[in-house]
Amino acid sequence: MHEITYKTITNKDKILETFKTIVKDSKMKHTYALRNCAKGKTEVAFVITAMENNKLIGYAFPEESVHPSISYLSYIFVKENYRCSKNIGKNILKDFCKAAKNHKSDTITFWSLEEAKGFYKHIGLKSANNDDYFTLGIDEALQIIEKSKKDKKIRPVQPIKMAKPKELFCYFK
Repeated sequence: MHEITYKTITNKDKILETFKTIVKDSKMKHTYALRNCAKGKTEVAFVITAMENNKLIGYAFPEESVHPSISYLSYIFVKENYRCSKNIGKNILKDFCKAAKNHKSDTITFWSLEEAKGFYKHIGLKSANNDDYFTLGIDEALQIIEKSKKDKKIRPVQPIKMAKPKELFCYFK
């Protein structure tokens, strides 16, 4: 097992290169938004990556925002065989918050798929109305993420059968 490294990429050429890598890797989920990023049709301010042995195993990036003080987490992904261990999703989310703060945002907002709710609950994030939409201050999010238990036992369970594809993380009990 190799060390996992995290990187915040802000250089536009490196961001484009990263998106091309994501789309080229057939084992990673690609969406219309990712393909547009890989073609340079959509600009993003930064990309957070998780690498092991020079291979991309996870990433997150913001959506273009109409308001500069709000960073909308467009996508967070960890390869399936790296989920539920090593705090990879948590570390990517933490680095996302720090990068958003460096880009002068004070608020993070994102929408969660049903199958990712266990991940957010595990690290202590809760939506205001107990729905799929989260909005909170970046400093508050960072405090919650930092306080989440590192030694908490994670036990993956079978995902609920849904019409949507399985994308993020796994459930936690």
